Amino acid sequence: MALQFCDGFDSYGALGDVVGKWSAYRYSVPSDLSFLPAGGRFGGGAIRISGTAGMLVRRVAPVVDELFAWMALFPRAYPTSSAPFLWFEDVGGAAASLRMNHHGAVFATWMGSSGTLTPTSPGVFVLNEWNTLAVHFRCADAGGRWRVILNGVEQFNFTGGTRWGGGPLIDRIAIGTARGGAGGEWDYDDFILCDPSGAAMNALITTDVKIETLRPTADEPGGDWTPSSGSARFSLVNGAVPNPANFISASTIGARQLFQLADPAAQPQLTHAVVVNMRGRRTDVGPRAIRPLVRVGTGENLAPELALSNQFSTLQHPVYANPDGQGPWTGAALDGALIGVELGS
Repeated sequence: MALQFCDGFDSYGALGDVVGKWSAYRYSVPSDLSFLPAGGRFGGGAIRISGTAGMLVRRVAPVVDELFAWMALFPRAYPTSSAPFLWFEDVGGAAASLRMNHHGAVFATWMGSSGTLTPTSPGVFVLNEWNTLAVHFRCADAGGRWRVILNGVEQFNFTGGTRWGGGPLIDRIAIGTARGGAGGEWDYDDFILCDPSGAAMNALITTDVKIETLRPTADEPGGDWTPSSGSARFSLVNGAVPNPANFISASTIGARQLFQLADPAAQPQLTHAVVVNMRGRRTDVGPRAIRPLVRVGTGENLAPELALSNQFSTLQHPVYANPDGQGPWTGAALDGALIGVELGS
């Protein structure tokens, strides 16, 4: 698995659209959460959390005892007393949390306990600027891990018991804000969640990173999927705002559709993965699945079957290496990549 989930917050029109990628959101009043179409750190979207009861929640699949998270945060105020803003929760709701004190420094609690781990190299979140945060948590009685890197500086790196109750498997992760109210909002962008399995993206990302959203720009000839209107299939699936009235569909197993893709804004120094995002659903009873694919030259990466439900959801498939030769992604390979979909069983 390695990469469990990522979100650049660039594919929503309203807060309710986030459940296509996230599992749920929580709030006391609706204004606790809002979507900012152009509020991200590189001009894309971001999520704004304005109340301490506001959270985005992502289920862990498969459940594991160890996760790596990376995110960008824009805090506008420190809490008046220490408060959590990141939670690793088990199925029963016991949690280990990352917290902030009233000076802006981070510290952590154990799974199922309020006991705290304080930084060995204290730093603080910078207010009214984008900060980067890398977090490694492993839930265990012994051999657990709490490691936090804030703006490239390690805050603490603890190995030992991290579980006092609950666990050890992590069922979900949640993000929120340690401070609420007007002027105290926190914004989030470029969220990445990984686990230690696989051969890529299976460890903590310690450097700065961004998610760049590239959308289809043209149809590749020979597609088998049917457009809901017109003949330009790409124009029905490249919108920044989800629109269930625009879609392509297929009913024959093995039917394919490939698209040309926008080039990155600049050649990246390092590409961790190309992640195909597909928002879809089945329209009849019985199981249905799709298989995202990426093609470069004569090489192709075809995903395992991803099951569709009868509700719209976003399915993600990461491709860690250039399918044409399995080498690292280069700017030229990204420029020449095609993305697409095959209908599974």
